[in-house]
Amino acid sequence: MLPRSAIGPYATECNASLAEQDALTVGDAWRVNGWLTQVARVREGADRFAATLSAHEALCAPLAAGDLKLVQFPHRPGEVWAALPEAWREDEGTPFDPKQVPEELRDYLAARPGAPYRDIQRVVPDVAIALHAPGLQALEAERNIAAFVCDDWPEFIPDPFQTAAIGFHYDAPGARPPQTILLALPPRLNQAAWSFDDAVDVIHEAFDLAKLRGVRPRDLGGGLGAILPGNFLPHTYTDDLPSVRVLEMLREARKNIAQVATDAKLVYALGKI
Repeated sequence: MLPRSAIGPYATECNASLAEQDALTVGDAWRVNGWLTQVARVREGADRFAATLSAHEALCAPLAAGDLKLVQFPHRPGEVWAALPEAWREDEGTPFDPKQVPEELRDYLAARPGAPYRDIQRVVPDVAIALHAPGLQALEAERNIAAFVCDDWPEFIPDPFQTAAIGFHYDAPGARPPQTILLALPPRLNQAAWSFDDAVDVIHEAFDLAKLRGVRPRDLGGGLGAILPGNFLPHTYTDDLPSVRVLEMLREARKNIAQVATDAKLVYALGKI
């Protein structure tokens, strides 16, 4: 229950809202009744008040159009009640006011002619009140009135546009390989152009050669460490690709050693080749 008191300086705006019920309800006073029915499904206080009105209609008399009135502070002439969707819609084709749009949205809206935008700070009221006051036309500033509050709640209106960002933590890799270049030669002489399959084969061969040069710790225990470091030398029997002909080099080396040994009458102990 509210104590008996006068509304004093608020009388002017209150009476202005009472005089513009058609504008607040968009010409349909029964929309306040529909809103109360919907709110009563989720608000306990509003539900008790709606049940009381339903009992009054069943036992006494039905409500008349305009028995539920609206008051908004501050009052703006021609404004729609904030509980109706029309209050938040912009007329189609209405250009946005660059002075009312945040700086980060000006380019976005300018590139999209006709994009709806309405400054909610200019639309949202400080207080919106639904009154059950049959026959009330105006209130005197100094006259005491009595009332009781059925329910009240704050409500936050979301802005249709918001500048948002996403931040996440990402650790850059600490181990980076050195910059390398894979230089490939065409697999055939007089080749006019590379094919996709030839390029893929070169990449696969590079991976295979890299694996051949990789040595695991357990490989060193079988005597492999005695000949490390080792190199892989390509060897082919044709002249199509560059290669190192190890067998011919070995035969030539043995021939030279034998010739020197024969001429100098010396004996060489051949080790690992």
